[in-house]
Amino acid sequence: MCLMFVAMQYLFSKMGVGILPTFKIFRNNSLVSEVKGAKYEELVRKIEKARLSGPTVSGTAANNEEVGVDVNTKDLNLVTLPC
Repeated sequence: MCLMFVAMQYLFSKMGVGILPTFKIFRNNSLVSEVKGAKYEELVRKIEKARLSGPTVSGTAANNEEVGVDVNTKDLNLVTLPC
């Protein structure tokens, strides 16, 4: 069995991913929303809602890029997994 497949199964299990695609939106290391399935409008709406609510994380664009945060949203972590 491919090591990548085993790692993905473990990650999916820990993150509660049952279908692909699943988008999880984190703010300050806390899950604030998720979208299961290819629902573009819902995903955009939830990202915008999360982006506009709550305090932001301080830091430079360079630091944000290193931790995988989109520099346009600065304080949201958008994690996508390969399928």
